[in-house]
Parts: sequence; structure tokens; C-alpha cells
Amino acid sequence: MRAFKLALLTVFILLPSYAEASSMLMDRHGNIYTAGQDSVVCHTPDGNRMELARFDSTVLDLAISRQGSIFALDANGVVWMLPPEGGKQPVGRSLGNAKAMTVDRDGNLILGNENGEFRTLRP
Repeated sequence: MRAFKLALLTVFILLPSYAEASSMLMDRHGNIYTAGQDSVVCHTPDGNRMELARFDSTVLDLAISRQGSIFALDANGVVWMLPPEGGKQPVGRSLGNAKAMTVDRDGNLILGNENGEFRTLRP
């Protein structure tokens, strides 16, 4: 079990012994999303855990849009959208070796790699 201190709130997430979270984010409802190995998992404030999607490769990073869509960047360079209503769909490819991403205020994905290069992707 890992504990994360968020302001005045301590959140405990029970990860399987084989899992290592490569990315984690929280939505406006207090759900925590973790990525690692080959899946994205939602941990609700009341302690429920639900797998949102599985992938063919390791999920490197997560980002969230204002509309609540989760974006997942996999090790093959594919960016996936997991909309609030469920499912997953590819929305583009990253530049060569992207490792991280975020969503800007206009809803565009900004992908960055270890060389300090950035690319904008409009899902």
C-alpha cells in the first residue's frame, strides 16, 4: 500500500504487488487514476477500483481534459483517449520517444520527450 498526502487529505491506494504506477492523476470528483504495466485503473474516493482499459504495452503517462476524458501515452508512442462514457480510441502518435504529456487550456495535448522537444496534438 502507498500513501499520498494531498493538502489535508491522505489517500491510500492499494496496488497489486507486481504493479508500479508510472503515472497518477486526480479528477475534480476525487477519483485517482493510475497507469502502469498495461492498464489504466480508476480508484474512487469510496475505495472501489475499476480497470478502465488494457493496452499492448506499458502506459507511460496520463493526462485529463476539462471534459473528463483521460489520455494515455503508451510505450509504442500511441496516444489513446478514454472518454467518460467508456471505451478507448487512438487519437494520434507521439514524437519519437515521448515520455510525458499534459493538456493545455484549449484542450490540446502537449507531448514532451527526454531531449526537451515538444509536440502539440489536437485530439
